Amino acid sequence: MDSISFTLDANKEIWEFLDKTVDHVLVHNFHADNSVKWWTSTIKISPQITLDNVQVRSMQFDIQTNVVGLKQILDIESNFLDIYQFNKPIADSLTIDALPKDNAINILKKNGLQHIICVEFELITVKSFSSDFINSIRDNPLFVDRIRINKSADT
Repeated sequence: MDSISFTLDANKEIWEFLDKTVDHVLVHNFHADNSVKWWTSTIKISPQITLDNVQVRSMQFDIQTNVVGLKQILDIESNFLDIYQFNKPIADSLTIDALPKDNAINILKKNGLQHIICVEFELITVKSFSSDFINSIRDNPLFVDRIRINKSADT
């Protein structure tokens, strides 16, 4: 996979380079709220089980959505995001944490993985099997100066 790293001013900027033709999106271990405060919520655990009026915090889960749904998630401005874009539906049995580390990328590729976008605070790393996709980010005027800053900081 080719990769590129740069700084991000806001998660909404991901929309500027996102490959909108790859419509199967997995947000892995999405952390819904960065604070540790408790709040009252109704939690649907399965189609048959709902917990009403419970106190929750530190909610973390996988979300499967499309590109339009991802736009809503980007509006939340989470400090940590691991976004996987697939070119086909994601199998129920595909659990990223259960994959062997030394073979995970190959397994994900066989399941249609195209791009991975990882956000840690203001740093973003984009990995892709498409050099053209990475080059389109590198050439985007919005990010070009930030990429140069990151490259010079690494040398």
